[in-house]
Amino acid sequence: MKDVLPSSPEAEKAVIAAILLDPYGKHISTAAAHLEYEDFNNPGYRRIFKAIMTLHAEGKPIEIPALYDELKKTEPGVEYARLCEVVSNTLVGFPYMPAISGY
Repeated sequence: MKDVLPSSPEAEKAVIAAILLDPYGKHISTAAAHLEYEDFNNPGYRRIFKAIMTLHAEGKPIEIPALYDELKKTEPGVEYARLCEVVSNTLVGFPYMPAISGY
């Protein structure tokens, strides 16, 4: 039976922020073990998480230019400036977090 996951925008935002702020990749491993992109209710976070997981599976860095390139493959109309704005808004107020399992 699959765990019941939170359905709060704040939790989804925290997971994305933790992954993007983690230079050592600890959070992406935790997220990959427990989450799938379908677990995200917010469509924007769902698409970003799916792209992050694709990059992770391919061994590519989780950084904005790579994320943008990955998103363009499935969403040709995505704009770099808009992605940067979304990611920037996601990261506002989130310091480096040592654990994401609570989210």
